[in-house]
Amino acid sequence: MVVRTKYFRAEVKREGEWWSIRIPELSNLTTQARRLLDAEEEARGKIASHLGIGRDAFAVEMEEVG
Repeated sequence: MVVRTKYFRAEVKREGEWWSIRIPELSNLTTQARRLLDAEEEARGKIASHLGIGRDAFAVEMEEVG
């Protein structure tokens, strides 16, 4: 059996003191993080909450955009 992992791309952009996080595949769902180091966890939590699934049910690919 082949298990396929769903990937979501999260675009991160510095905006003042915060990092803006946008998930284009989910109607541009957005969130923010104070530190870039926390951006993936923030994105993962927002996606999981939006879809009603576990935080480990998918992968997040981070991309810093200008």
